[in-house]
Amino acid sequence: MKKIFTFLALTLTFATTAQDIIPDDTFGTDGFFTFENPNTEAGNAATTIQADGKIIVVDQRNTTNRANELFIARLNTDGTPDLNFANNGFFTDVQFEFTPEDYQVFLFEDDIIVITQVGDVIRLNTDGELVTSFGDNGVFTLDGNQRGREFILLNNIIYSIGFNSLNSLNIETEETNSQDLDIPNELNGVSEGANGQLYIETINFQTREVLITAIDTDGNVNTSFGNNGTIRIHQFTDLEELEESFGIFCLDSIGNLYAAVFIDDSTEFTTLIRKFDANGNIVTNFGDAGTVTLPDTIIGDSDILENQLYIAGAELLTNINQEELQINLSVTSLNIVTGDLNTTFNNTGNFVFNSNANQEFAANIHVLSNDSFITSGGFSNGINANFVARFIDSNLLSTNDTALPTNSIRFKNPITTQILTFSSASDIDNISLYNVLGRKVAFNKNAKEINTSTLSNGTYFARLTLKDKQIITKKVIINR
Repeated sequence: MKKIFTFLALTLTFATTAQDIIPDDTFGTDGFFTFENPNTEAGNAATTIQADGKIIVVDQRNTTNRANELFIARLNTDGTPDLNFANNGFFTDVQFEFTPEDYQVFLFEDDIIVITQVGDVIRLNTDGELVTSFGDNGVFTLDGNQRGREFILLNNIIYSIGFNSLNSLNIETEETNSQDLDIPNELNGVSEGANGQLYIETINFQTREVLITAIDTDGNVNTSFGNNGTIRIHQFTDLEELEESFGIFCLDSIGNLYAAVFIDDSTEFTTLIRKFDANGNIVTNFGDAGTVTLPDTIIGDSDILENQLYIAGAELLTNINQEELQINLSVTSLNIVTGDLNTTFNNTGNFVFNSNANQEFAANIHVLSNDSFITSGGFSNGINANFVARFIDSNLLSTNDTALPTNSIRFKNPITTQILTFSSASDIDNISLYNVLGRKVAFNKNAKEINTSTLSNGTYFARLTLKDKQIITKKVIINR
């Protein structure tokens, strides 16, 4: 289903609950690598992470002569451009006559495979150079019958769904194939299924249902899956609600399917998450009879680490008259067995981030550990821009915290004066102060104090970087 965000008139509000998750200011600039992208909807960038932790970012941007230019960057693990990749960190050697709205990026051995929505497959080597032996000087253009709404890469084969067919491209031999599918509903997308299968997302417009059919890579329906090969994800109340919806699907390590669907019924926004086992049976001990409901939430992507399912997107809130929409980046963590909120994640199981932009949301998420994740998405503040950001648990910022004596950092808490002063056994290089939303609100270099006169009463997090590069985080309460 489509994963494009469309926005209404916006206002800016701030959450009031304390949060442990904050931007990692050792990544990029204050936790963010940002690039302006005025020619497309903000947030359509695609990302993937290499085995060495470096991040591949794919999008499109305008040049000075208004050409539609493919933009591929590789970031180091600290969020700075990798200057050894392509041209000082950026590949921009492919241009389009028409602007693709979406991109997908995959890793194949040491190569980078980028696929545009209009069916161009671009292959780069690990240095960011076009693999000239592939396609036409590194670009293979699928014909009209081979193009699809979504693509996946399994082993060395790219699969996509056409009007009524399963299409494939062998990226080693460049052989293409197209097989008609005996599926009665409209084909809408393809994703990786359990046990080497493909899951075909379909829509029945007469019954207003979104369904998934399991097939093998030869296009044969697996009739033992679900009900004669098909499971129902959701039935909508009307066609308009169906047309405004979209969904994401992911598998855990044993083949359970988590299907998340966004529903806009004109009065409220809801995300439903349903769990099915590898045979297509609903898992009833997950949530409420197999379903978890996340109110006021839009979905962009999902990831699974250990026993936690992470849903990234945005929190959507309207005022009492349903006139103004607020859009804030959000990540929710659920236990994949029970569907319960994982309250070890940001105290509540839900993280909401609101910057000074009019809106921000996550389109991709990559969970690195229980206390660190990377998101990419977009924000708008007059000019559309995309970002890659790393967030961390402020309670686990430094494993060196316990290596210092407990009396190494002393300060008065709560703070009743305008100056927050630290007494430290070690020299302090800098002090950063964050509010509960993870936004940096104060900074001081080469000093043991920081001015809080412009800050209101509440809870903050002080991050102290010592001269020996150790990092200590302390919770600070201002109460003047």
